[in-house]
Amino acid sequence: MNSSTPPNSELTRTVTFDEALQIATRLHREFQLEPARDLYEQLLAAAPDHPDVLHFYGILKHQMGASEAGIDLIRRAIALAPGYADFHVNLGNILVQRGRIDEGEHEYQEALKLRPDSSLAWNNLGSIHRNRNRLDEAEAAYRKALELEPDMVGAHNNIGRIYWDQQDFEASTRHFCRAIGIDPQDPTGHKLLGMVYYTRGMHDKAAEAFKRWIDADPDNPAAHHHYAACRGEDVPDRASDDYVRYTFDRFALSFEDQLQSKLHYRAPALLAQAFAGRLGPPDKQYDILDAGCGTGLCGPLMAPWARRQEGVDLSGGMLAQAQAKQCYDLLEEAELTAWLESHPGAYDVIVSADTLCYFGPLEAVTAAALSALRPGGTLGYTVERIVDPQPGETSRLSASGRYQHTADYLAATLRAAGFIHLDIQPAHLRTEGGKPVEGLVTLAQRPA
Repeated sequence: MNSSTPPNSELTRTVTFDEALQIATRLHREFQLEPARDLYEQLLAAAPDHPDVLHFYGILKHQMGASEAGIDLIRRAIALAPGYADFHVNLGNILVQRGRIDEGEHEYQEALKLRPDSSLAWNNLGSIHRNRNRLDEAEAAYRKALELEPDMVGAHNNIGRIYWDQQDFEASTRHFCRAIGIDPQDPTGHKLLGMVYYTRGMHDKAAEAFKRWIDADPDNPAAHHHYAACRGEDVPDRASDDYVRYTFDRFALSFEDQLQSKLHYRAPALLAQAFAGRLGPPDKQYDILDAGCGTGLCGPLMAPWARRQEGVDLSGGMLAQAQAKQCYDLLEEAELTAWLESHPGAYDVIVSADTLCYFGPLEAVTAAALSALRPGGTLGYTVERIVDPQPGETSRLSASGRYQHTADYLAATLRAAGFIHLDIQPAHLRTEGGKPVEGLVTLAQRPA
């Protein structure tokens, strides 16, 4: 939008309004957020109803952690200038990042009504379709984005994900390589290419791709974690705290929507069903720890048995979502083994859905769980299962960044720690890449 200089503005004594706005947006693009904020605020003091300034300032407020204020500012901009598709796209982006998926989808649709040739709106709409498992609609949206902008890196990566979901690894590899060819410094293409190579059993090529991911994003803990998984050398005993925080803080707001609509996530329900057969009728009679509680999917399911329910997780973003469920008496950000070791005899029940997937050797965390349980207490958890174990293999770090285990190893580790009455059952935990993820639902008891 071209804007005329407001009359009587003090800013115009040194630069014009338009020049000041250009400076502010340059600072914003360079991620100099505080100077950009100060200048946007001066511009709004001079022109409180300037749509461009409201729009850019709204984006900045979101980036600085004030998302609701940012949403309000962009809505004001849209009300003042309803014909600008980019306003709707950026509002949609913020809403999606805040977990308000339906509202975000609506904004992308509004953008396309105004500008049917908006490749960004088509690409972002495709991602909503994909996350909701509407794969045909997602592919069509990504194809439209690429028709409009053939060198759109994000659309190549996204349609590559669609083909990966459909097990068309050649097509996914082709699009990931195209994205890398367009922008070799973008880490996402290297990450995705490495993961699809690993899935295809091409571990040397996967290692090369993950190394390029590290080169493009050297401080990313996920890149180092996946590189170690691929090489099979210097494999960490568990995912680092930084890796867990990085991975889950980024997806906290959209985590449940993706798990439930796209991945058909069942681990919390499977655990609750297993506990129902072990704990007896619920009467709010137990002190329960949700170990690695995430967004709190286990919390409401275990609440009928809970006299007191606590949750612990490494991701502050996930804990914020768990807090909203209002079924926990305490939520703490902490490393799991350390928490268990520092709370001896504190719990009657420990439930852990897919948290031990981020541990390789389980001896230390299993022993810590025993110490944190009261006599007669029950531990229940899920892990992913190695479907083709090699002789003597107990755990394996997969391309997903998660560890897989064998039932025999779980049983041996639980017995060595002192648990009794073991029950280890195979189950499908969720769907990933169009295939079920094989897992193990495990219950064990501390002797009375």
